[in-house]
Amino acid sequence: MNDLITGANAPLSHDEPIIVVEAEGDFLIGDYAGLAWLPMDDKRHPVTAAAYLQEAQAWAKARGDGRRCEWLLHLKQLPAQVHSLSLIVYSYAAAGPLGQLRNFRVSLPGLHAYAPPLHGCADAAMIVLEVYRRGDTWKIRALAEGSTYGLAAMGRRLNVALDERNPRTAAGENGPANPSPDRWTGTGFVIAPRHVLTCAHVIDNARNIRLSAFGGKRTAEIVLQDNINDVALLHLSEPVDAPPLSFRQGAGCQLGEAVSTMGFPLAGVMGSGLQVTQGCISGLLGPRDDSRFLQFTAPIQPGSSGSPLFDGHGLIAGMVTSTITQSQNMNFAVKSALLLSFLEAVGIDAPSPSALTALNTSALAKRVQGALWRIDCSG
Repeated sequence: MNDLITGANAPLSHDEPIIVVEAEGDFLIGDYAGLAWLPMDDKRHPVTAAAYLQEAQAWAKARGDGRRCEWLLHLKQLPAQVHSLSLIVYSYAAAGPLGQLRNFRVSLPGLHAYAPPLHGCADAAMIVLEVYRRGDTWKIRALAEGSTYGLAAMGRRLNVALDERNPRTAAGENGPANPSPDRWTGTGFVIAPRHVLTCAHVIDNARNIRLSAFGGKRTAEIVLQDNINDVALLHLSEPVDAPPLSFRQGAGCQLGEAVSTMGFPLAGVMGSGLQVTQGCISGLLGPRDDSRFLQFTAPIQPGSSGSPLFDGHGLIAGMVTSTITQSQNMNFAVKSALLLSFLEAVGIDAPSPSALTALNTSALAKRVQGALWRIDCSG
């Protein structure tokens, strides 16, 4: 059997292949983690409903147990516009990292095998295999495209709704105990005395939202959640005294421009203190040339989502939203222009600067720390 490495491809001998997925240990497929096939067109845009372990499609059906699952693909039954299928492994409800899966392996029996780099992996979802069409021939490609925030967040990046719920829990059955608490954190920033801006995926599916900072603690309710652009507005239980942050106006960022982020990454490990990272603008477009986002190099971690991205004048140039794992600081932020449009749509006058003054990072941190809030969510 030929062992594939990440990025390698190989031909398929026929159009009804069997794809076998295996795992060992206490965290198993269908128990801790799920599998999904996502059909895409030639630009890698989703074109029809995904197939799940619990929801087969005519072109993809699964059988087996938690240690060995076989997928039978009927490629001729796919819609004509489908150019590829992406196999995604994900922890249910983004409850924990894929690193919990031991000896995870994908194979075509007797032909090819691939062991994605899951050991120590913190991602909650990952595309591990692609079946794609090249002319009249179908091929496979070994991949490792991860999402720290899980399947639903990965779907939002692709503008498609993906269901990451545990099917047992969704059906009201007594499933196994969740291996990690149903709690998560993010970052938000004040844009009005009683309003905070953050990412939609930070507060998605949250029943309780609490904020904490130097100014004390607050509860919050969702005013508007834009999952497509990954932006959400929260209304605080009490107003805050800190002055709202100001947005960059007019022209966007320039390549190589220095930026910094401030937020609350890895709050369970790093504690409640504000964390600062620095970098530069490394790209003016997001994944697949998405003009809503820009790319930057300041390091981020889980919990950074919703952090403001500051320019050299202390103005918000964007909001941290996602990263590409298995890469070096390929991070993305929603551009300030889109954030301003969002606030205009909900009738909030975004703060604008009275004058432009260059600030070093230390001076900026002192100025803005009162407007930055850690967001604790529970589902």
